[in-house]
Amino acid sequence: MPLKYPELVRERLLDAATDILWCEGLAVSVQEICQSAGISKRTMYQIFTSKDELLAASVERQAQAWHREFDTQSWDAYTPRECILDIFARIERADRRGGRCGFATFFAVINALGADHPAAAAARRAIERLRDFFHRRAREAGVSQAEPLVDQLMLIFSGASAHARIPEAPGEKTVATHLARMVLDSAGLH
Repeated sequence: MPLKYPELVRERLLDAATDILWCEGLAVSVQEICQSAGISKRTMYQIFTSKDELLAASVERQAQAWHREFDTQSWDAYTPRECILDIFARIERADRRGGRCGFATFFAVINALGADHPAAAAARRAIERLRDFFHRRAREAGVSQAEPLVDQLMLIFSGASAHARIPEAPGEKTVATHLARMVLDSAGLH
């Protein structure tokens, strides 16, 4: 029997999967996701063929939401430096309001599930889009050696993303932005 509202069911499953992945990690079971969504496992398998497909859709959804936030913003009024620092400020703002930046999940997906997992492809695309964003800003600023700068920014960003996942983590939450400023200064991007 076909589902009456498959898109609504799909959204409920993705909401539940995203929340549980964020809080519990990748070891989450289909039963836990379905229970959180208030949907039976049978219904879940009418929407997604496997847990892997559900995880991939959840990661893709998180990536799209995060990138939509900064891809749709007009950066014309900002310097390349301000654009880059704004990305780090977003982690801090999300952390302060108990939000999620998602990138810690993306890195974890690739490491835990392996490169061939469907969710890893979505995670890699999200990470590459961020790399491209940093790279474009560095080129706009005239940085001659953009690759080392982008590598450093990605390292800071991945660390800050992981740190944001730990609610009781000690230390100042603005350290990533401070480190990014130092890296930008050393690259001559003022």
